[in-house]
Amino acid sequence: MVRFVRVSVAVIAVIPLLLQGQEAFPVSLSESIRIALANNPSIQISRSRVEDASLSRREAWGAFMPQIDARSSTILDEKIQVLPNPFYDPATPGMTPTLELDFTYDYQAGFSITQPIFTGGKLTRGVQIAKSNLKVAEIDELLARNDLALQVAQAYMGMLVAQEFLHVATEAYEIAEGFHQITQQLFDEGLTSKLDLLQSEVQLANLSPRVTHAKNAVILAE
Repeated sequence: MVRFVRVSVAVIAVIPLLLQGQEAFPVSLSESIRIALANNPSIQISRSRVEDASLSRREAWGAFMPQIDARSSTILDEKIQVLPNPFYDPATPGMTPTLELDFTYDYQAGFSITQPIFTGGKLTRGVQIAKSNLKVAEIDELLARNDLALQVAQAYMGMLVAQEFLHVATEAYEIAEGFHQITQQLFDEGLTSKLDLLQSEVQLANLSPRVTHAKNAVILAE
């Protein structure tokens, strides 16, 4: 008589071992994190805030520099003054009795330079505030990047764990199925009892939901 051996499987999820299964993935964990950091909208917003804060800091420093104001204008409505021609001679061909003189300027241009001397600390405080805002924006971006990397790593590892559980559950089911087939053959030949056959059937039935659950876990992780 053949004694039926109960199949029990213990799975210990160790990250270094799971990472060996990355070959089955289209991309590695580091590549997944890189793609997420490059395309995640929240990270792009955080990066834009850092750029805006950096620009504000440069503008705050620029307030210490001389300010040049350039102006120019064009006079479109010209006024012509008509004066008598003191040299008019009716006998001279082509000479007119009056002269038209334009005393207006068609173009005007100018510039001014302003240098701050004393502002009561306003410019210095502006620079300090701009630097603080930049630092806060950089910290927020770093926290957002780290949080996203953690989420990607958790999702990635969750996928590896789900696949590993599916592999183990499938292997355990196949072993139990093999035992059941052997027990069925032995029972048909009268070499084992009905109890052994029922135990193999129960064990096989108990492992079937685990395989289904593991498959659903993989689908969810994907």
